[in-house]
Formats: sequence, structure tokens, C-alpha cells
Amino acid sequence: MAQLDALLSSHPTLDYIAVSGDGDPTLHVGLTALLKAIRQRTKVSLAVVSSGGLLWRQDVQRDLRLADVVLALLDASDMLTYHALNRPLDLVPFARYTTGLAQFQQHFRGKLWLLSHLVGGITAIEAEVVKMAVLVRNIDPEKVFVTSAAHPGLGETKGVVGEERLRVLARLLGDQSGVPVICENSTTWIG
Repeated sequence: MAQLDALLSSHPTLDYIAVSGDGDPTLHVGLTALLKAIRQRTKVSLAVVSSGGLLWRQDVQRDLRLADVVLALLDASDMLTYHALNRPLDLVPFARYTTGLAQFQQHFRGKLWLLSHLVGGITAIEAEVVKMAVLVRNIDPEKVFVTSAAHPGLGETKGVVGEERLRVLARLLGDQSGVPVICENSTTWIG
């Protein structure tokens, strides 16, 4: 909290304070207390960055009620791709994960945003993006951010999608899902 106080005094016009870290904040047993402590110090919008894997749990949903925004990942359109890219615990099967995102959206008073990393040769292909659009439509987030990332198992630069191709796929996701999509490699709204 001392670090936050120093930040707030030196940057009084912040747009968001994001809670994230080396691991999902929803795993932290003190998340509610942390969010309350931040709320007591500022009216700056509060965002929590999460893998989304535990958003199906009611205790996690209660913990997040103080957040203005939850940014959750949606990197895959099916179980096999989900497991290959994210290597989740067996506790979070793909159906529970996606259903949990949709349930969370129904109960959350704030804004749910999704982040999709498209990986070349795996998810950065039209058929995968169209399948992902069905999930996005069912989850119904306020918006989706699309970016490209190298996959750790592929090497440092393999899997990265060029900006032009990424913009095409982002537009497809927006058109197919009906949800605004922002291409992270540019400032242009897509969809």
C-alpha cells in the first residue's frame, strides 16, 4: 500500500490500477482485502488481470465484485488447443473455463474484457478465429483485445503473427462475434 500511495501522489490522473502478477490474482486468499484497501485510497478504476480459469467459482466472483474491469484470457476455441497453449490444471477443463467466463459476465456489475493471443499456425487461422467468435458471442464481453505472441514451446519468434494478418483476423473475430475487437498492435478499433 505504501507503493500505491507513492504512485497515487506522483500520478494523480491514472486511468486504471491493474492487479496482476506472477500468477493469477484470483488465487490470492487476500484478494478481497487487497481490493478494499485500494478502494479506500482512490477512486481510480480498478482492473484485475486474470487467466479466467477460476471465474466459475462463486467465491472468486465475490472477490472480484470491487473491480471495475476484469481482463481474462481466451486463447483457444476448443479443449485440445486450450490444453496445448495454456497447460491448465485438470481442475479447469475447457467447458468449465468457457462456461465460467459466461456465468461471470452475467453476474459481474463491472466490465469483462477478453484478451486473445493469436499464435501463428495454431490459433491465427480463420477456422480457429470463427470458432473462437462463437465462444466470444456466448460470453458477451464488453470488448476483446487481440494480440500476437510467440508460444514458449515454439521458440522465441515462432508463432508471432504480423500486424497486417493480425488486423484481418481481429476484424473477422469482431464481424463473427458482434463484439468490438481491438487489435493490440495498432490503435484502430476493429469490428
